[in-house]
Amino acid sequence: MNWGRFSKTFAFWILILLIPVALIQLSSQRDNAAPKINYTQYREQLARDNIRSVTIQGGKDIQGEFRQRINVAGRNVPKFTTHLPAQNSEKEIEALSARGVVIEAQDPRPSITGWIISFLPWLLLIGFYLFLFRQMQAGGAKAFSFVKSKAKLLTGDTPKITFADVAGCDE
Repeated sequence: MNWGRFSKTFAFWILILLIPVALIQLSSQRDNAAPKINYTQYREQLARDNIRSVTIQGGKDIQGEFRQRINVAGRNVPKFTTHLPAQNSEKEIEALSARGVVIEAQDPRPSITGWIISFLPWLLLIGFYLFLFRQMQAGGAKAFSFVKSKAKLLTGDTPKITFADVAGCDE
């Protein structure tokens, strides 16, 4: 077994598996900065005039900032995220505007799953190309390898009998 090639291949696949794990960890750390609150808590804080600004993503997800910090899960937090029950609700926009909340809208963020699915064909194409490239290298090495030749070396000790020596014999 060729341990050098095995270790390179093994390291390559470990790297391929660790990149998505690292991306998931980074996205979860970003979500920890602004804890998720339920819609009822969000409406209570809006009624108390405690929401300074919001960013609505995809018409359904809200990331916002409180005027005064509130206690969520034992932490005093200045920001929040929540999920609206109805997408692109005009009543929600009117309620936010009536309280003087700064509203910003954004397109939805692509999820990690969507990102992986969009790049999967490229990864497969690159993987197939690398596979073919390695096979071509291995085939070239075999084509010029004379180590396993089946040719026999003739020496002077070998008896040399020709057709002329046996021509005319009955048997």
